Amino acid sequence: QLENVYRLQLMNVLEREQRYRIRVESDSPVLQGLQVAGSTAEVLLKPIEARWVPVSVHLPEGVAPQQTGAHALHFVVERLPARGMDAHAISEKTTFVVPK
Repeated sequence: QLENVYRLQLMNVLEREQRYRIRVESDSPVLQGLQVAGSTAEVLLKPIEARWVPVSVHLPEGVAPQQTGAHALHFVVERLPARGMDAHAISEKTTFVVPK
């Protein structure tokens, strides 16, 4: 299983709890099936809280990338709807490294 680990800084600037969902997207055929691992896929932040969140991203077992190097990847962080607030998502660029 191929895995890269990242640290994302999430900030809740509102005066009420917010729940966020983290997912990954990539147009690279090398990264098909890429997933956020474990319990970091959803994060609850208290009012006016900032936190560094470790996020593990991996290719499923049995998927062997054909091309090494750095491949474009986007983290999508979505605020989940709650009490009169709509969902809202932002996207941040990064890379997923496939070693030789």
